[in-house]
Amino acid sequence: STEAFLSDGYGGGIYITGGSTATISECEVIGNNALTGAGILSNGSAAEISDCVIRGNAASRLLASGHIGGIGASGENRILRCQITDNRALDFSGTHGGGSVYGGLIADCLIAGNYAEGGGGGIGLGGGALMERCTITNNRGPEMFGGVGVEDQATLRGCVVAQNASMRGGGIGVTAGPATIEGCTVTENIGTTEGGGIHVRSGATVTVTRTIVWGNCAAYGADEIHVG
Repeated sequence: STEAFLSDGYGGGIYITGGSTATISECEVIGNNALTGAGILSNGSAAEISDCVIRGNAASRLLASGHIGGIGASGENRILRCQITDNRALDFSGTHGGGSVYGGLIADCLIAGNYAEGGGGGIGLGGGALMERCTITNNRGPEMFGGVGVEDQATLRGCVVAQNASMRGGGIGVTAGPATIEGCTVTENIGTTEGGGIHVRSGATVTVTRTIVWGNCAAYGADEIHVG
């Protein structure tokens, strides 16, 4: 268990770097602060993080500008059966409240109640990342996305994205790609301007198959899927 640690740099709770391998299981990472990766940061490494609680961590602009609140993972990481909840990114540009996964796998996780002052509330994906069977709910990000942001090549498969909110892409925001959304349910999300369910930025590419996009709401444009 790591609790209430203050770092003025990277990885407030746990920091893995330099191409390292690590196994982290059945841990609680709670209430830490850092510039980025306030809970856990695995940078260019191959960690397996399973059955962990990552909660109440904050990337704080008091330390400079806060980027990733809960977990940041780049490389061949595997994030399995974790609860990533109530984390915050306190900055006004390009931040991720719950986390960012660039490459690797995130599966069977709960991502809930995360918040970012700018950017996206839930979790950002890229680098060929695969997200499977996750529940993403009640996250808030005022700009880029509420629940899930696809910022480079990534796949969502068998996920539930519900009751998230953002200016654009309340449920899912696709800013680049290619993105694949397969066998998911995207429902009851809110876009305060465009794309309550899914927002696809002009020039981005996305393939949506066997997916329910229903009951979402946007102030302007399409409630369910907005392109442009």
